[in-house]
Amino acid sequence: MTSVFISYSRTDQPFVRKLFDALAAAGRDAWVDWEGIPPGAEWLKEIYGAIDSADTFIFILSPDSVASEVCGMEVTHAIENRKRLIVIACRPVSVPDVKAKPPLAPLAALNWIWMRETDDFARAFDQVRFALDTDLAYWHLSSRLLVRAREWASNEKNANLTLRGPELLDAERWLASGADKEPRPTALQLDYITSSRKTAAARQRRLLTGVSVALIITLALAVISTSLYGLTQAQNTTIRTKNGQLQQQNTALQAKALAGQANADVVADNLDQALLLGVEGARRLSSYDTRNALFSAIEASPYLDTILQGGNTHPSTAEFVRSVAFSADSQTLMSATSTGHITLWDMTTRRPRSQFTIAPCVTQAPLAYSVTSTAFSPDGQMVAVSARNCASAEIELLNSTTGAVLAHLAIPAHLPLAFLNGHELAFSPASDLLAAGVCADPQCSAAQIMLWDTHSGQPVATFPFNSPAAFVGVWFTPDGSTLVSDTMPHCCSETRVDVWQIATGALTGSWQNDPQQLAEGYTGALSGDGQTLALVGYSSAAGSEVVDLIDVPTQTLKSTIIAPDAGVSTGLSLSNDGGTLVTSGLGTSLQLWNTANRSAIGAPLLGHTAFISQVGFSADGKYFASAGYDDRVLLWRTAPGAIPAPSLTHNSSALTPTLFMPDKTSALTLTDDNQVVRWSLATGQPLDRWRPDLSSSRVHATAMALSSDGKTLAIGDSGNVVTLWNVASHTIIGQPFNGPGGADVTAHLAFSADGRYLVEVTQSSAGALWDIQAHQVVKTFPQVNMLALSPDSALLAVAPRGASQQPVRFYDVRAGQFRQPLSAPTQEVAFLAFSPDGKSLATMNSGGIVTLWNLATGAAGDHFTVGTTPYTIDFRVTFSPDGTLLAATDSQTLTIWDVRNHQLFVRPIFDSIGIQSINFSPDGSLLDESQEFSADILRATTVSAWEAQACAIANRNLTHAEWTQFIGTAPYQKTCPDQPAGA
Repeated sequence: MTSVFISYSRTDQPFVRKLFDALAAAGRDAWVDWEGIPPGAEWLKEIYGAIDSADTFIFILSPDSVASEVCGMEVTHAIENRKRLIVIACRPVSVPDVKAKPPLAPLAALNWIWMRETDDFARAFDQVRFALDTDLAYWHLSSRLLVRAREWASNEKNANLTLRGPELLDAERWLASGADKEPRPTALQLDYITSSRKTAAARQRRLLTGVSVALIITLALAVISTSLYGLTQAQNTTIRTKNGQLQQQNTALQAKALAGQANADVVADNLDQALLLGVEGARRLSSYDTRNALFSAIEASPYLDTILQGGNTHPSTAEFVRSVAFSADSQTLMSATSTGHITLWDMTTRRPRSQFTIAPCVTQAPLAYSVTSTAFSPDGQMVAVSARNCASAEIELLNSTTGAVLAHLAIPAHLPLAFLNGHELAFSPASDLLAAGVCADPQCSAAQIMLWDTHSGQPVATFPFNSPAAFVGVWFTPDGSTLVSDTMPHCCSETRVDVWQIATGALTGSWQNDPQQLAEGYTGALSGDGQTLALVGYSSAAGSEVVDLIDVPTQTLKSTIIAPDAGVSTGLSLSNDGGTLVTSGLGTSLQLWNTANRSAIGAPLLGHTAFISQVGFSADGKYFASAGYDDRVLLWRTAPGAIPAPSLTHNSSALTPTLFMPDKTSALTLTDDNQVVRWSLATGQPLDRWRPDLSSSRVHATAMALSSDGKTLAIGDSGNVVTLWNVASHTIIGQPFNGPGGADVTAHLAFSADGRYLVEVTQSSAGALWDIQAHQVVKTFPQVNMLALSPDSALLAVAPRGASQQPVRFYDVRAGQFRQPLSAPTQEVAFLAFSPDGKSLATMNSGGIVTLWNLATGAAGDHFTVGTTPYTIDFRVTFSPDGTLLAATDSQTLTIWDVRNHQLFVRPIFDSIGIQSINFSPDGSLLDESQEFSADILRATTVSAWEAQACAIANRNLTHAEWTQFIGTAPYQKTCPDQPAGA
C-alpha cells in the first residue's frame, strides 16, 4: 500500500523528482503520475484509487498547481475522503490566491512547508518526514479501512465483507483515537464500522437462547410482512365493493401487515416507525399478533423513554450530536452538534425550549467538525462551547435562552485547547467558574487547566502539570472547592488522576494506573457526589475493554469492571451516587452496569443507528441521555418499564412483591437494609420510609403482606416472627406471632380478603393459618410448598411438598376439616392462587407448567409452560384483579395468559437479572416485577397504555409519506393525538 500521494503541476516536475528521490531514500513509498495523461473515466478511477490507498496526500503548491483543474479535482477527492494533507510550497504563492480557488481554499488554513530554491531543502524535508511519522499507524489504518469500505460498498454492502474479531476492535479503537483529529473519518468509514459492529452484535444475539427465540419469531413475522402487505393492497380494489364483512376482513389483514412491518422495523433498529405502526395495527385489530408487535416494539429497548424530535440539527455527513448535559435541577437537557447547533430541551414536554447556532467560524466547510466540547451551567443559564477552525482558540460563553455571547474566554495563541473526549470544559456547582483543559504548547506535548470567572470572563488561575501529558477531562467536586483532572501521555500507555485545591492551587493527591491494566485510556466520568471517578480504556492484561473505578478522596483503585463484549467505549457517565454506570461504544448500543457487583444490568440498550458520542445522567437519577453520529438525542430511564422507579431495590432473601396501596397512587417495598418505603406511582420517588423493629437485632425482614384496606402491614423475619404494623402511624399492632416450625425463616405471607386471617409459609416448608382477631393459630401444616386462601376465606388450598403425585388439598376453614382434593397433578405443585371470583385455581408445578382448574367440576382447563428454570422457590403465579389475566414466572421468564381467550396475551418475557416476585396493581393496569438488587419493573398490561407508551417514546407522528406507504389512500390521521402532525 502506497504511503504518499503527490499532487502537482507538470511545470514543477523537476522539484517533484527531487522530493520523490528524498522520500525513497528515507524509506517512503510515493505515488506520482509522471505522464500527465488528460483526465478520463479510467484515468480518474486510477488516480482516485491511489489517493484512497495513500496514508498522506502531499500537495505541491505553486502558481501553476493553483491554476490546475486536475490538481483541484485531486485535492477535492482527498478532502472528501478525509486524507491527511501536507502542503509543500515550492514556489512563492499568496494565501489570497489559494483562497480564491474554491477547491483549494481549505489548504489556506494549513501550515505550509516552504521548500523554495532559497529555502534549506534538508531542514524543510525534516519537517515533511516528521509530519509523515506523526500518527503513522492511525493514518495507515485509515487508508486500509477506506479501501475495505469501498470494496464493501461496491459489493452491495455484503455482510461477509464486514470487519469482525480483532479487526473490528482495531477499527473501533482507530475511530475512538481519531474522534477529534482532522481530517475526520469519512461517512463511508463510519457506515462500514457501524455495520460491522451491528453484524457482529447480530451474530452474538443469535447465540443467546432467551433472545433468539423472540428474534426468530420477529424475523419470521418480518419475512411474511411483505407478502401480507402486498396481499392487502391487492385486495383493496375488490373489497371496496364488498359488504361490511369483507371490509372487516380487509381491516384485519391490514392490521396483521402493519404488525409484520413493525416487527421488521424492530429488527432494522427503526424503532420510532416500529412503535407507530404497532399502534396502528393494534387499533385495527386486537389479536395476539398485533398486541405482540406493539409490545415487542416497546420491549425492544425497555429503558428508552423518548426519541427527542425537533432538535436544531441539519443531518449531513459533516455533523453529529457532540454532547449532552443536564441542568442541576434535571428540568433541562442541553444537546450540541459538532457544527454548533445548540438545543435546550424541556424535560416536562420533551420538546425544545430554545435553539440557537454559535459563531460562523465553527462551520467552515469541509472541515466542519468544529465543536469539541460543551458544558451546561448547573443553574441552566449558560452554555460554554469550545471550537476549532477559528482565527484563534476561544471558548464562547453563551446565554442558554437566546444564544447571545456573554463572554469570549480567550486562550493565549500558544495554548490551543486539548480536543479529546468532550470533557475538557466544566462549570463549578455555583456556575461562577469555568475550568478548561488546554495544551501547554502547539504540539500539545503537555497539558494544564485554566480557570475563568464566568461573570467577568477573566482568567483567575492556572494549574500546570509537572510531566508531559495530554488532557482528557476535568470535573468539579460538589462543594466547588476541588478539581479532579484526568490526563495521559501521548503514548496512551498510562493514565493519571490529579486532585487540586482551587483556593491554593495545590496538588493534594494523584493516582496513576498500571499500563498493563489500563492502557490506551479513552475517557472518564465523575459521579455526582464527587466520590468516584470512572476511567475506561483497553487493558492488554485483560485483552478487552475495562473500566477502572477510582476512589477520589483517597486516590485508590476501588474495582475494575471487565467488559469483553462492550466494544470500544467513547463515552461513559456515573449516576449521582456512583452505583450505576452507563457506557457507550462505537457500536449503536449502550450498557448499564452495577458498580457494586461489577456486572452488566440487562441486555445492551438499542435505539441509536450510528456511533454514540456522549452520555450523561440527570442529577435526580431518573434519566440519562445519549447523543450520536445519527444526529439523534435519546432520553433513557434508569429503570425499565412504564414508570421509572430507580430507588426501589429489594432484600436479596425477601421474595415479597411490591405491595400496592388501595389508593392506586403509591406502593410499599422492603429495601435491603430493612426499611419499608412508600413511593409514588406517578414519580417513582419515595414518599415515606421507616425501619420497623424486628424480633432481634440479628435478624432481617424476609416477607411482607398488606391488608386489602391498606391499613395493616405484616412483616415476617429471619427469626420466624411475624409482626403487624399500622401503616399510617408505623406502630406495632398487638403481640407478634411466633411462626410454625421453630427456628425458621418466614418466606411467604398473605392476608385474607376480609383481613381476619393471615397465612404464613416458612423457608423449611412449614405453614400456618392465623386468626388475627383471636391472635391464635387455626391450623398448622407440615411440609407444604404454598398455602392460598379463597376470596371468601372459606377454603385454604394446600400444595404439599414431596412426591410428585400428591394432589392439591382444600382445608375448610369454618368446618375445620379437609375436603375432596383436586385430581393428582403430574408434578409437585410449587405455587398456587385463587381467581378473584373464587371459581378457579391456578397451580404451577415444579416443571413450570401452569394449570387452571375449575373448582366446581375439579377438571383441568387451560395449561401452559412458563420455563424450565429449576428454582422452585422463585415460582410465582397471580391473577389480575378482574381475573382476565394470569401472570406466572419461573424467576427468569414471565408469561402473561389471556384467561378469557385461552391464549398468550403477549410473547413470554425473558429477564436475565431474575424475577423475585410479581404483583398486579389494584386496577390491573400495572404488573410489578421485583428484582434482586435492582429497580422494580412496572409493566403496563393494557393495550391503551402501550399505545400511550409508544407515542411517548416515538415522540412524533407518521409522516404523510409513511402513511401513504403503509396505510394507503385513507385520509391522514394522527397516530398520536398529542404529537404534531408529520411532515
